[in-house]
Amino acid sequence: MYREVKEETGLEVIKSKIINVYSRIFDERHDITIAYLCKCKRDKIILNSEHSEYRYFKSLPKSIHLYLTQVIQDLRKNCNKRSS
Repeated sequence: MYREVKEETGLEVIKSKIINVYSRIFDERHDITIAYLCKCKRDKIILNSEHSEYRYFKSLPKSIHLYLTQVIQDLRKNCNKRSS
């Protein structure tokens, strides 16, 4: 995971924690996604050729995919546990 993040975003992860593992079955494929909360050395993102853009949001767009909503909810729950 550390190598992949560095390769795709230019970010160097120094600490990580698994948030959850998601399994989704579609007609054409089976996806397994592992979501991590990461702490990085710096915050300057440099995308590789596999990606064309990234965005930061103050609030979630209405068009966000349902699966991403679940990951974000799990992340928020995890962060709330740490601050309690």
